[in-house]
Amino acid sequence: MQACRVEDCDRYAKFEGMCLLHAGDAYGSPSPAPSMTTPPPSKSPMSLEVITSPNTPVSRRGKPRWCAIAECQQVARIDGLCTKHNMQLSSQKRKCSVENCTSYARTRGLCTRHGGGKLCSVVGCKTVAQSGGVCRTHGGGSRCKQDNCNHFARVGGYCGQHSQAKSDL
Repeated sequence: MQACRVEDCDRYAKFEGMCLLHAGDAYGSPSPAPSMTTPPPSKSPMSLEVITSPNTPVSRRGKPRWCAIAECQQVARIDGLCTKHNMQLSSQKRKCSVENCTSYARTRGLCTRHGGGKLCSVVGCKTVAQSGGVCRTHGGGSRCKQDNCNHFARVGGYCGQHSQAKSDL
């Protein structure tokens, strides 16, 4: 692999002898390197004024956009947020909407205990589907790998009893 031709840059060359940071992308956008050294403007969270400001970098293909969270000086990667803040906010969005429930939502903002998830495909069954589109009662879910065991698999393809036996060996 060839190194970037920019002095003191040890990244690999990806485009025209330069790394992606210095070359921009294949669409010919300007290099984001100079603006990376200037601090982001002071801003309030998710301010329309900040996002539309000519001083605020706008395009992912041009200059980088700074994270929309106040006091964060990271480059925005997803939906105007840096990776850290996107993870924090997206995990909050994925929580079940039922009060005091900490489970993750499957569908319609609900976890499987509160009616989220895909239902069993057997007519009249209201249970959440496992593998194969049917609930465990109708044959869904994987079984324990241990010979002559009909329990459902829990850890590593084994039921609770046999996964313990495997770890004791």
